[in-house]
Amino acid sequence: MLWHARTSQAPPGTQQALPTPAQLAGLGPVLCLSRVQPGGALAGWAQAARSEVACAVEREGPCEAIHFVDLRGRPCWRLYLLPDSDFLAWDALIAPLRKRVDRAWHAARGHRLERRLHVERWSATVLSLRATWSHVDERLALAADRCFVSPLGLSIAHRIARNEGIPLDAPNSTDCCCAHHAWR
Repeated sequence: MLWHARTSQAPPGTQQALPTPAQLAGLGPVLCLSRVQPGGALAGWAQAARSEVACAVEREGPCEAIHFVDLRGRPCWRLYLLPDSDFLAWDALIAPLRKRVDRAWHAARGHRLERRLHVERWSATVLSLRATWSHVDERLALAADRCFVSPLGLSIAHRIARNEGIPLDAPNSTDCCCAHHAWR
């Protein structure tokens, strides 16, 4: 199944530099949380205007995420580090975002409460992101495939999704890979 999503446009000079498709592709498997909406799992990426890092040590262990926020300041996409992710690529990606840690984690708690009140529906999927060339736009686009992770990675993905109040859409042996595309 193929989904396309348009990129939201911020007024010139106001949009923060977001990670590129190539940078995100280097992460390997990640847990992706996204609003349920037309365009699939990458629709939130297409709407993102800025990104923030959230790092915390929770009861069950450390948790690191990149939160993507749309132009209205609403969360639209979130990526979580898994044991199967490329830690060096992750560290390189979040290094310029470190100063936003506390604010992002505090905001996440408020959004978690909103979801529990069923204000909006979110999905959680383990994805492998990749950069792909768009012949239509002549630029790199972001694509994602559902992927398998180690038992530890799957356990952590389930824990994060459960803590967020979202069921994990985990692949099983009969699933095929689906491609999702979002242009940026």
